[in-house]
Amino acid sequence: MDKLDKKIPELIKETMEAFSGVTLENGVSWREANVLDAYGTMEERKVARDKDEKNDWTRIPVALIGDLKYQSVMPFLDPVGLKFYLPACMIYTLKNYKESQSLIIHSIIYTLTSKTTAYELQEILDQRQRSCIVKFLHLCLEIGEKYFDLHKAEIRIQKYWSENAPNDEAGIKSANR
Repeated sequence: MDKLDKKIPELIKETMEAFSGVTLENGVSWREANVLDAYGTMEERKVARDKDEKNDWTRIPVALIGDLKYQSVMPFLDPVGLKFYLPACMIYTLKNYKESQSLIIHSIIYTLTSKTTAYELQEILDQRQRSCIVKFLHLCLEIGEKYFDLHKAEIRIQKYWSENAPNDEAGIKSANR
């Protein structure tokens, strides 16, 4: 049994527990983010949002996460929307990284290793959720570049997600500059 064969199911279980009960609240939804990407109207955003799951991220269809139509939505999610979709995307990535054609598996790494996003998320995630993200990112590094585009990921993980990374108000303000 490969080390990954043990680590992946453990992290999936931990992620499901850590993000249990997370809802979309007033965050940007998946299909709504796609409308934002296409410069859609407020009415189009509302119609798209009405189609999305808002209360239980475990009910988000796997096919929706992997759908090539939605592969560029992550940058258009706000922190609250991202918090809701992160566990589904992390689990999708861990289960499908070998065969998925969706850019979501790369986009999640880019998104989580973005300075501003990392600091914004740390403000709304609890310790268990932050721990899952760090473990996820390290597991992606372990899986390697055969499956992921990890350009500068290791440096950014250390810089933005380590225990001594700035995640206070000052760090967030400087990240937004």
